Amino acid sequence: MKTDNEKPLWQIARDAYFTSQNPYNAPNWGNVSDAVIAEHERRKATAILHPDYLTGPDGNGYGVGTGATYNSPPKSVTEGQAALTTAMADPKAECKAAFKAGKRIQCRDDKKPWMDCDSTPCWFHDVEYRVHPDDVEPEPFAAEKAAHAQGKRIQYFSKSSLEWLDCDRCPPSWLPHYAYRVKPEPVLVPLGPDDVKCGDLMTSNPNDRVTMVIGINPHCILVGIFEYSFEKLLDSGFLINRNDGKGWVACSKEAKP
Repeated sequence: MKTDNEKPLWQIARDAYFTSQNPYNAPNWGNVSDAVIAEHERRKATAILHPDYLTGPDGNGYGVGTGATYNSPPKSVTEGQAALTTAMADPKAECKAAFKAGKRIQCRDDKKPWMDCDSTPCWFHDVEYRVHPDDVEPEPFAAEKAAHAQGKRIQYFSKSSLEWLDCDRCPPSWLPHYAYRVKPEPVLVPLGPDDVKCGDLMTSNPNDRVTMVIGINPHCILVGIFEYSFEKLLDSGFLINRNDGKGWVACSKEAKP
């Protein structure tokens, strides 16, 4: 059986569409559906009965194609059916589903500017369709994913402990039933009297003058002959060395939640 003259299924659907139209009535979509199903069943039966009705190198199966050479039989009917299913896959299925869900559709022909479809799209095979850009739903966690790509830490909300925890996975799993966020930058506040002790070293520049804390009260410290409030230490960028092996650190601490 010669198969390279077979019509592609979209042509059969198109012919049924225009054949069922008349000047007074809309096209009969039932006729279109019946024509495609009938041709599908005919080709399926032919593939079973005639081993020379082959699946060609274009992978379309059952003679669906535009002149491919069919040079090897399908290994099974199931394989042939899978090939036909692939050939019949509707490239406009996503747009059709979006239109059914209430999204606006745009179309264009031959790379011309996009135009809004004012009514139900005709879904012509040679016309390009897309969901209106304003109706495209944003990718889940798009902002968090972009921040992660820039090196930011990501946290997820634990439903068991009811707190935000750091994501150990890299990249995060981005599970749809979880909440994610960029880990907030710590809020720094001034030190208090419990954070400093006499004998600690203070400086605004470790390579310059270093002085020792000789007195502490609830609002400030005494360094040599100078008195500094804890807010002044933070605002002026002072560093403290507590002789605890951590070296020079900022005169600040993270605010408690």
